[in-house]
Amino acid sequence: MLGGIYSRQKCPVCGGTFRDDGRKALICPHHPEQRASQFATVFKGIYRRFHSYDEAYRFLSGVRFKTDEGSFDTRDYRKDEPLGLTNLSEKWLQVKKAMVRPKSYSNLHNYIDRARNYFGNKNIKEIGYAELEDFLLAQDVSDKTRANMKSGLHDFWQWLRKRRVVTLAEMPEFPEIPFELGFRNTISKDIQEEILEEIHRISYHINPKIWLGIRWLCTYVSIRPGEL
Repeated sequence: MLGGIYSRQKCPVCGGTFRDDGRKALICPHHPEQRASQFATVFKGIYRRFHSYDEAYRFLSGVRFKTDEGSFDTRDYRKDEPLGLTNLSEKWLQVKKAMVRPKSYSNLHNYIDRARNYFGNKNIKEIGYAELEDFLLAQDVSDKTRANMKSGLHDFWQWLRKRRVVTLAEMPEFPEIPFELGFRNTISKDIQEEILEEIHRISYHINPKIWLGIRWLCTYVSIRPGEL
C-alpha cells in the first residue's frame, strides 16, 4: 500500500527500527513491549508528524482514500499553502492592476481584502456556496455593493480556472444577490437651461470648457464624463 507510518526513535534495548504492526502501534520486532511514542507519515512526498499512532493512522487512511477516489491533491498538504486564498489573490491583484482602470482596481482590492480578512489563507477548494453566501451577507454594505463584490470574487475564481489552479468541477456556485437601483432625480428642461445659464455666467470667463462639457453632457446623455 502507498505510504506508511514511521518513527525516528529506536528501540532502547537493541537500537532496532520500530515497525508498524498494522493495528495500533510501532513496535520493535525483537522486543514487542518496546513501542514508539513519536510518529510520522510519509505519503507521495508529504511528511507529517503526529503525537499518537491513531492520529497518524487516520491521516494516512484519509489520503489513501482520496487517492482511490481520484481527488488527492498534493497542494492541499504543502506547508507553503499554494491554494490559500491570500496567496492566490496577491497574484490576481497584480494581474488586474495592469488590466483595469485605477478606480476599478481599487474596488477589486477592497473586495478581495474583505474576503481575506474573513477567510484568511483558507484553501480555496474549501470555500463553497455556503461560505460565500455567509461572507457576502456578513458585509455591512448596500445590496448593489454586495452584488459588485460577488462579481469581483466570481472573476477571481474564473481566473483560477483559466490558469488551471482549479477545475470546472471545483468552481463554487455563487449566490444570487438581488438589488434595486435607485431612481434618479430629474428636473424640467426650463430649470436645466437656467442652471446652464448660471454655470455660463460664473465659469465661462475662467474656462469655457466647463460650461461646454456640461452642455454636451446635457445634450448627449449617452456620453460618459471620461469620454469628453
